[in-house]
Amino acid sequence: MTESITFISSRDPVEGDGSVHQLAVDLATAGHDVALFLVENGTFLARAGTCSEIRGRLSAAGVQLLADDFALAERGIVEGALADGVDPTTLDVLVDHMAQGRKVSWH
Repeated sequence: MTESITFISSRDPVEGDGSVHQLAVDLATAGHDVALFLVENGTFLARAGTCSEIRGRLSAAGVQLLADDFALAERGIVEGALADGVDPTTLDVLVDHMAQGRKVSWH
């Protein structure tokens, strides 16, 4: 049975969220529908020119990458500076994920 799972990543991708990235890859590779919602310092993963290896592993596994537009703006990451494959969005999408019955876990 496949699950729909959304992980919320709030920590700097280099200094602290490696375990959630690996878990997302493992679950997506196993056939689950996995999204990674980037908030706070987690949005640094969304910036083009950085963390391409991490994003590459996530994307190759089929993990959907979403980034909170407010957190992006707070960190000066404008739309033109976003890496390919990252969708800027609002927190409403996260609420929709919960309403749809997705399992949601904050890291």
